[in-house]
Amino acid sequence: MKGKQVLITGSTAGIGKAAATALARLGAGVTIHGRNAARCEEVAAGIRASTGNSNIDTLVFDLSSPKSLTKAVEAYKVRHPKLDVLALNAGVFLSKREVSEGGFEKSFAMGFLGHFLLTRLLLPNLKAAGEARIITVAAPLDRIKVDFDNLQLVTGYSFMKAVPQSKCLLVMAMLDMAKEYSGKGITSNYMHPGLVKTDLLKETPWIFRMLLKAFGASPEKGAKTMVYLASAPEVKDATGKYFAACEDKPFKGMVADQANWKRATEIGNRLSGTPA
Repeated sequence: MKGKQVLITGSTAGIGKAAATALARLGAGVTIHGRNAARCEEVAAGIRASTGNSNIDTLVFDLSSPKSLTKAVEAYKVRHPKLDVLALNAGVFLSKREVSEGGFEKSFAMGFLGHFLLTRLLLPNLKAAGEARIITVAAPLDRIKVDFDNLQLVTGYSFMKAVPQSKCLLVMAMLDMAKEYSGKGITSNYMHPGLVKTDLLKETPWIFRMLLKAFGASPEKGAKTMVYLASAPEVKDATGKYFAACEDKPFKGMVADQANWKRATEIGNRLSGTPA
């Protein structure tokens, strides 16, 4: 991974931080993303110290804020003209419906729209790498149904609907990108880290937190598939696929319908203001 540049969203804790540390040990230049500058720098300093890799950068922005995101990406592009690996990892679990500064339901704004805009803005950097990889972190999506008439969950909100729906939209848009850039130097796959101990569910009912505490794997174990997809030579040409436990797995349902991939891309382009 020496000479490679990696950006992982939501990498100040959990599997994002674990993957960033592992890739830094492999020699990659890694950018830590989060919303809190002090926390980002604390994590970056820890990774530098534990790996001996000084090529650890930080990027501070709010994924649910297009203004914050766009400004940060402009600064990132100056420092890193090429990007070899983009891992769309950040997530949010909100027990109550919240609205972003742009007026979107926050899980949708961050989980789908923010990651979509980030990827679009970084396309020149991904193309410059020659062989770039996009990795989207999600749970199994075979049974997830996206309600295209209620994307903002104005009615019937629950985090158990909001998170899978936003993740499914993002995965479908990234699968559409895999199709668009097949053979053109950018691959895009999605992965499931398994049940992992994380602070993401701290606002959810106690039963979910107890299940994680009892059965969740370590962030390091959960990060293995992300590290594999980012670094393994045998998957450098794999694209449009789903991975779990470092293995290519079949997927089906709404997420496998290419008409939905295109629809998700169209929604992302329209709501993020990016060109089609």
